[in-house]
Amino acid sequence: MFSEPNRPVHDPGSSKMGDPKGFLKIGRKPIPKRPVAERLKDYRHVYEPMPTEELRGQASRCMDCGVPFCNSGCPVNNLIPDWNDLVYRDHWRVAIDRLHATNNFPEFTGILCPAPCEPACVLSINDKPVTIKEIERSIIEKAFGEGWVVPKPPPPERRTGKKVAVVGSGPAGLAAAQQLNRAGHAVIVFEKDDMVGGLLRYGIPDYKMEKWVIDRRIKVLEEEGIEFRTNAYVGYNPTTEELGREFGAIILAVGALQGTDLDLPGRELGGIHLAMEYLVQQNRRVAGLPVIEEPEITAKGKKVIVLGGGDTSADCLGNANREGAESIQILTHGSKPPETPDRLTWPDWPLILRTYPVHEEGGELHWDVTIVGFSGEDGRVEKLHAIRVERTPEGRTNPLPGTEFELEADLVLLAIGFAGPVRDKFLEDLNLGYNERGAIPARDGFATSEPGVFVAGDAKRGASLIVWAIAEGRKAARQADLYLMGESLLPPYFLASVLCIDQTPSKKRGSMPTNVEISTTLKAWCPSCGNLYVGTSLFFLYVDERGFYCSDCGSVVIVGDDDGHQEKASTLHCLVLTESLEGSDLHRELVALAEEKEGMRVLVDRTGETRTVRLKTSVSPENTDFAVGNGRR
Repeated sequence: MFSEPNRPVHDPGSSKMGDPKGFLKIGRKPIPKRPVAERLKDYRHVYEPMPTEELRGQASRCMDCGVPFCNSGCPVNNLIPDWNDLVYRDHWRVAIDRLHATNNFPEFTGILCPAPCEPACVLSINDKPVTIKEIERSIIEKAFGEGWVVPKPPPPERRTGKKVAVVGSGPAGLAAAQQLNRAGHAVIVFEKDDMVGGLLRYGIPDYKMEKWVIDRRIKVLEEEGIEFRTNAYVGYNPTTEELGREFGAIILAVGALQGTDLDLPGRELGGIHLAMEYLVQQNRRVAGLPVIEEPEITAKGKKVIVLGGGDTSADCLGNANREGAESIQILTHGSKPPETPDRLTWPDWPLILRTYPVHEEGGELHWDVTIVGFSGEDGRVEKLHAIRVERTPEGRTNPLPGTEFELEADLVLLAIGFAGPVRDKFLEDLNLGYNERGAIPARDGFATSEPGVFVAGDAKRGASLIVWAIAEGRKAARQADLYLMGESLLPPYFLASVLCIDQTPSKKRGSMPTNVEISTTLKAWCPSCGNLYVGTSLFFLYVDERGFYCSDCGSVVIVGDDDGHQEKASTLHCLVLTESLEGSDLHRELVALAEEKEGMRVLVDRTGETRTVRLKTSVSPENTDFAVGNGRR
């Protein structure tokens, strides 16, 4: 058994979860917020950190469900029960390893993600879910504070000589860039704006995420070897032809920023703008940067109307309040959703009323409204004309005669959705087409009709969640890596199916059933702390120069199947070693052993991402014997 800093050894026989009754004793606590009067005076982050002891109590509410629906509710498949337990046990250093294993940028998702994992939490069936999002944010902030987040550039000898262009520096582009860099490729990110970050930089207000959070991560990526080129509007500088000649693969991560407009009488009047036009200008003002576009849009002292009831509408509301608008009214054509979810929707994303801190700060919200037109004088909007509507059971919207009304307006912001990527010269040159959502169609995952060109994030899905952007950036990177190299060790399809291997003689030899589904038959457990891993959850086990060990206490695990075979390790198909082991005596011994055993492979994980091994979905008949390991320390 071993211990490491901030990772005490567990007592034998303890349960996997630190407090199996935590969810019965502790209720969900809201994340602390700064007072409204205080936060309206600045653009600092709305939320305050939750005290560590309270956070650990919240983490103890995790029930360690046999089937963790939170994991499947998360698009990047975060190992949520695992790092909940690690936070409860005060094992923060291990928790960040587990978090980074699936999520490149937990500081982004821990702040901006709407957390679909939380309504998928089993507790939410009859209680309030675990505060997963705040636990995630706290893990990464502690990791940065302790100096655990460090650049991990591939060594020069691991470079492949291949070049990849990533067009767009939002979360999808950044995730793809980091993954491809880890694979050894030279990665250049092209950003048309003057600063890196995409929508994170000029779309998200600072009170939701301060921009130093982006800069901190970009510094890590640059030190890992990723090159960023700003003011580089692909299609013009460089041209599409120049990009194709220089790079072996291209990742399109251009977002879906083409705003949905209205074709109504009076739309041409001044003072009516797409929401993103306002948000970009306001973010530049807050950053102390010059406003480039004309005319300049400001809400200060104006009667503001925001059309739409989603995230973009809320961002306009919060900015307008901080600018000092005279009044703000939000109009949406939808009906007010219920405040509690229908239990039959669990674990899916429920239709409920979602409010944000900005809704506490001011503004009047109107439901079931359709806009008829605008009017004004001297080319400026002065009034908005609308009518109230009702929804039929079939979902149609019917105007209600006699409910027409008008509102005074100096500034109208259209936050009614997005129609896909901006159809600029670059996309015109590529001529990839568009689907019914206005997004770029993908083939076989993330490929496009143009060989070597891949698409990810909102550009592929349409406007969606930040966590989906990161997930798709990772997957697109792997597909591009396969295109360039013919094989890939990048997650999320990590090839490995060995837990432990050594030359210690076996006390007995059993045989695994052939052609079985590992996810239903293979189990592993720790005799010291009682951890039980079933099927594909075996990827919670770690491997490095010490060998294979329990993720919590470091003890050698026991592996068995439903037929009762039990050993301290299982040699199934493939062994993955960390890069630090390449060329070592252990590596040479394993290669020699693999040569004796047909069908076995020894691979080196050069991604620098994680010390995780993961099982394949089936066992081949050639590799059915158990071998014993002593967990080389």
